[in-house]
Amino acid sequence: MAADADRPRLGPQPRALAGRADLEQKHRLVGQVLAAVGKAGLLQVLHRAVGLVALGLARGRRSKLTSVDKANVLETSRLWREVVVRVMKTEFPDVALDHMYIDAACMFVVTQPEQYDTVVTSNMFGDIFTDLGAALQGGLGMAGSANVHAEGRVAMFEPVHGSAPDIAGKDMANPLATVLTIGMMCSHLGFEGI
Repeated sequence: MAADADRPRLGPQPRALAGRADLEQKHRLVGQVLAAVGKAGLLQVLHRAVGLVALGLARGRRSKLTSVDKANVLETSRLWREVVVRVMKTEFPDVALDHMYIDAACMFVVTQPEQYDTVVTSNMFGDIFTDLGAALQGGLGMAGSANVHAEGRVAMFEPVHGSAPDIAGKDMANPLATVLTIGMMCSHLGFEGI
């Protein structure tokens, strides 16, 4: 398998990538993790998620990362922001970083989507942001999705809309999201140009 930079792409890179750290089931879990492993332990988990994945992806694209949070209201978002800044300064000083609150990020993805390249956020805000992005490109039926382990060892690929059981057998499903998802999976596995 050739190095990533040497491999041909299935097509043009997406104009923007949105990633979310799937670390919490609601924000109360962060408090439970803090109690169990302390701030240092939680910082280490967040460091891996942000450093290994988001900033690495941004570096391989246009070296621009937007971190989306709600640090003006949520303590967990202030911790998130602290980790993003720390990892960026120590390991990815070449990546440009900006922060946005989730409400502003949603407004700007509608009015100025070209400003985004790589976006990272928590799972809850990522769910909101990526659904809005899917709607902008034609709906959930038009978007592929991937859940990739921070070190790339395990991955799950599916259309954003899931299996769409509500329209099964009605001859109205659009297979585009499934096709795009298969393309993402092939790219991830190193099968380019298929």
